[in-house]
Amino acid sequence: MGIRNKKERQEEIKIIIKKLTELQLTVIYEPVRSLLISLRNYVEKGENTKINIPFPEIHKTIVGYLPINNRQKCWIKLTSEL
Repeated sequence: MGIRNKKERQEEIKIIIKKLTELQLTVIYEPVRSLLISLRNYVEKGENTKINIPFPEIHKTIVGYLPINNRQKCWIKLTSEL
C-alpha cells in the first residue's frame, strides 16, 4: 500500500483549487474558506480527510474524500441539498 507524500498531496490539492477558480468559487464564501482549511490540514497532517460542508449560498453541499492511500482517488464535488 503506497502512501501519498506531502508533495503528492499538494499536487492533488492544486487540481481542486484550479477547479474552484474555474468555477469562480473564492474565499468570499465561508464554505470555500472551510474547504481550504480542510485541504491545508490534509496536506500538512497527511490524514484521510472526509469533506462535508454545507454551501447554502448556492444551495449545494461540498462533499469529498481525500485519502492518503495513492491507490484511492481524491475527489470533491458539489451536490444538491436535499
